[in-house]
Amino acid sequence: MSMERIIQMIYTEIGIDAKSIGQSAFDSAISKRMEEIGNNELDRYFQILQDSNKELTSLIEEVIVPETWFFRDNSAFDALVKHANKNRQRYNNAPFRIMSIPSSSGEEAYSAAMALREAGYPAEHIKIDAIDISQKNVTYASNGIYRPNSFRNNMPEFMQEKYFKEVDGSFHIDDTLKQTINFMKGNLFDINTLATPNYYDVIFCKNLFIYFDSEKKKLSFNKIQTALMNEGLLLIGHSESNIIPNEYFKPCKIPKSFGFIKTNTKKTRKPEKIKITAKRPVINNALPEKPRTMRIATPLKPASNKPTGISKIVNISDAIKLANDGQLDKALDICNKIDTDKQDADYFSLAATIQGARKEHGKAEALYRKALFLDPNHIESLTHLSLLLDQKGESKKAQHIRQRIDKVVRK
Repeated sequence: MSMERIIQMIYTEIGIDAKSIGQSAFDSAISKRMEEIGNNELDRYFQILQDSNKELTSLIEEVIVPETWFFRDNSAFDALVKHANKNRQRYNNAPFRIMSIPSSSGEEAYSAAMALREAGYPAEHIKIDAIDISQKNVTYASNGIYRPNSFRNNMPEFMQEKYFKEVDGSFHIDDTLKQTINFMKGNLFDINTLATPNYYDVIFCKNLFIYFDSEKKKLSFNKIQTALMNEGLLLIGHSESNIIPNEYFKPCKIPKSFGFIKTNTKKTRKPEKIKITAKRPVINNALPEKPRTMRIATPLKPASNKPTGISKIVNISDAIKLANDGQLDKALDICNKIDTDKQDADYFSLAATIQGARKEHGKAEALYRKALFLDPNHIESLTHLSLLLDQKGESKKAQHIRQRIDKVVRK
């Protein structure tokens, strides 16, 4: 019974289904962790996991064994460059934004950066968020020091010489390239992960869906299709192409890339709110330096006899910056000072996101519901609320919210 409950804990935390990797993988990981902490009683180990987030993290890292290398599946990076070049004129010198999840030990994210640099993109125009559930992986990737095993036949020799410096048998990534990537610990099912609609140009999400059951797959796709901009590129593993929902994605037609283009779904934000949406907080994600003007359907022209709302945007921006710097209390204090008549659905969604990051989930839920009272189709609040309800174990309510999300997206 304890073994089943431990497997359920891992499923609840990161969504991995025991059937996808086999019972033996869990047995091996649990046995190794029990041996390392000097415990030989399964029931006792279950209690330790309940009491120690640190041990649960160690067990999860034992279950997840990274296996990747630079330019693994070369065709995916060909698709990345072709997609970037095809849409190059649309960005008006704004950053080209990529998400790599799970980022494992970082080779995928660095490969994407190198591919774009070789295609002529300056480092300052490349912004990559790379998220992994394992802090060990995040630390390793952030250090940017690799062993020869990370260099296999896929990577041209000149690129290794150009972007790495060999030191005592290991290879150190170029500092300029390293600055294009923001590595961070995170979970696809966290409230704040992939929470900003129409934000990323490309999302790498390779060989992740195969570990999920149907419920987790659906939740994953909902988050990904929300975060990926219309006509954005999703790159997945070769064994996952048959599970991509065709109502949201179409093949990109680049052989062996296993890439899919997000189809033009209805915009989820009203034009007059896009200025705020472009600065929507991700809390644990990098924020855009400036909104992309190409995404604004109609320029904003406030009437001269009405307040322009500039003070509101400044306050929101200050709150977002503080939140991303980890100063959550100060960010919330700014939110509390915004005038009552300016507290719209965007405001309540922002305040809820900050409360969620502070682990005040009850307050966050109440604020998301206030946002939805003002705007029943507020996609960010719907997405966050569904994840929050999932975390509370209220799966039926979460499913109801996801059905609402589907209806909003398909309108």
